[in-house]
Amino acid sequence: MHRGCFRTWPERASLFVAWQSPDPAHGDWVIALVHCTSTIGVKLYLHEDLLRDERRWIDDVVVEVAHAAALQQAQFDLKEWSAWMGCEEPVWPRSIRARERAEDREDLVAFAGALPALRERWPDTAAVLQSPELEAFAVEVRRRAAGLPERDAAARRWRAEENARVHAWARGVPPCPSCATPGPHQLVHDDDGPLYLTCTSCNGWFCRPD
Repeated sequence: MHRGCFRTWPERASLFVAWQSPDPAHGDWVIALVHCTSTIGVKLYLHEDLLRDERRWIDDVVVEVAHAAALQQAQFDLKEWSAWMGCEEPVWPRSIRARERAEDREDLVAFAGALPALRERWPDTAAVLQSPELEAFAVEVRRRAAGLPERDAAARRWRAEENARVHAWARGVPPCPSCATPGPHQLVHDDDGPLYLTCTSCNGWFCRPD
């Protein structure tokens, strides 16, 4: 949204309300809304992929702060909470994506106005780490991590079954749906998903139809 339109939009607070709701597109993230008032909210984010090794996951938690009067959200690492609360360089200006124009930095002014109340709740990083909200987030992280092996195994089984179906389909020498060139076409192996074919004529790719 254009900054000028946002300033005059009578329902701009609806963006803040929508931000508070879960986003289905973030299904592979552990997300918790740990603080919310009528004007400001704080979320914690941690991607599931960061739970597959033995490193300290707490070091990878991302904080997102939204304000009803701000077009952008602020994002920074949880370990930088103290620096962000102190408006310190480089964390404070870097926390918003668009910051080159003075009008974009208006969002930082909105965040600064909410800092006194946030400082009363969590004055520094240590206060966040010791909070019941962080403990509840950690419980969900541990639950999600415990279920990853079973989910990963199910995903591998599905991929193997789907690839077997693609192999059987490819043996039928299907024509390219884009240029109608008859097969056989090149079978492409993709570790991140099912197999697909690349046309030997137009180089387009196509999957087995469902």
